Amino acid sequence: MGDWKGFISAVLQDQRIDDVAVVGHSNNRCVWASRPGGLLAAISPQEVDLLTGPDRHTFLQTGLCLAGRRCCGLDGRSVCIGRTPRALLVLMGRRGVHGGMLNKKMHKLIRGLCLQGI
Repeated sequence: MGDWKGFISAVLQDQRIDDVAVVGHSNNRCVWASRPGGLLAAISPQEVDLLTGPDRHTFLQTGLCLAGRRCCGLDGRSVCIGRTPRALLVLMGRRGVHGGMLNKKMHKLIRGLCLQGI
């Protein structure tokens, strides 16, 4: 996808979504695109490795951390992570938004990214 800025803007038009990031997970483990100034812009390659790696024991012991913050401490916000063959898509809802809504949105977005070969 050539225009990540347009993709991020389109996702953020949904008023239930507070932050979004597209992160490479295969050979380029960095944030490809995110909301300018957003928390998810600081997702690290180590966090991507933990999410996508085979070591489930450490993941289950330490819990999920994104951008250096534990997800259980994100002020009552839901986080949803989707995966394509080349990228992870991370959505963070606004305070009080149910995770099920983010999950539905994620499925639509992931389907669209997969159709574009991402």
